[in-house]
Amino acid sequence: MSDESGLRWAYNIPLLTNRYMLWDFARLFFVTFVVATGILFVATGFEVLSIMPLALVGEAIFIGLFILTSILLGNHVGSVFILDKNGVGSKVSRRMSRLNKATIVLGVLAGNPSVAGAGFLASSQGETFHRWSGFEKATVDAKRRVITFHNSWRSVQRIYCYPDNFEQVVAFVSLMLPGKVVYTSRIGGF
Repeated sequence: MSDESGLRWAYNIPLLTNRYMLWDFARLFFVTFVVATGILFVATGFEVLSIMPLALVGEAIFIGLFILTSILLGNHVGSVFILDKNGVGSKVSRRMSRLNKATIVLGVLAGNPSVAGAGFLASSQGETFHRWSGFEKATVDAKRRVITFHNSWRSVQRIYCYPDNFEQVVAFVSLMLPGKVVYTSRIGGF
């Protein structure tokens, strides 16, 4: 878990029972609904009545795939978190990576930009790394042992800790982001 270069641990992130995951999904759902509806609106010559069934079916598929993926993954996704002197990183399991690619294919085959876009977004976040200098603050939810890192306008990384490593991780984050650690249990940290 710990060595000279920093901290590293694996964690199974809950999906359907995780308030942060559900909040992120709701925001993604809203944005893809607006974008997909806008595309359909223009593509149909601004015929509102013809796009609503298409948009609603597309979003039902989007929600259904999220629930199906969560069930197939056993309501968790395996991740590895890495904190070192350079920044914070994470990587999802190979199983999740394959499901992300399958989501892209299903979205393209179904002609659904929302589903394909969700797959592309998830794939792009399969392996992340953010430098400490890019963070404006870190929000610590001690009750749930979750730390969310923010840049100037959004959450960019979230890490999940075990009871036995939480204090060590918070201490490391506090050392790397002096004066920028905030404690709250509100989603988004604002």
